[in-house]
Amino acid sequence: MILKLYSVRDKLTGFTGPIGFKDDKVATRWFEQMCRQKKDQEYAEAKYFDLYCVGIFDTETGITTGKTQSEIELVREGEQLDEPKA
Repeated sequence: MILKLYSVRDKLTGFTGPIGFKDDKVATRWFEQMCRQKKDQEYAEAKYFDLYCVGIFDTETGITTGKTQSEIELVREGEQLDEPKA
């Protein structure tokens, strides 16, 4: 199985270590829950966080393949979560 590797970028401190998810939808759901939890704890506003895909991990071979800085993909901007819904 191939897992995509994601990292959260905190605009104040940088990238977190990667975490693997099946696809962008699952990673986005986790990211949105993480942002809501931090907001509920008055830890930080979602606008300080963004979710990036930074590589892949093959669970059969144990091989991790990262992306170069120009290849990493922005998956979800936390700032969008702070915008009021119309």
